[in-house]
Amino acid sequence: TGTGALGSVGLAKMAQIGLMADRVLMALNLLPIPPLDGVRILMGGLPGPASYSLSRLEPYGLFIVVLLLVTGVLDSMMRPLIDGAVFLITALLGR
Repeated sequence: TGTGALGSVGLAKMAQIGLMADRVLMALNLLPIPPLDGVRILMGGLPGPASYSLSRLEPYGLFIVVLLLVTGVLDSMMRPLIDGAVFLITALLGR
């Protein structure tokens, strides 16, 4: 049909976009903001009172995430995590 090369380019582009989306979701989920899993990792290493204080922010977590998104702070928090993931994947794959 003549679309073999074009189809493989499209698949490669879809794979790139999918990997980028995975990296963004990983970085977002690792942030230590109450509704995300990163806060649970952080709370595991904190002493009891600090962990309890942090857990009390959980009802406001979504508002915190939206506020960080609107102000642009969320991007600057996620950028090092995304860049680190890209570096690690590149180092492991040797490309």
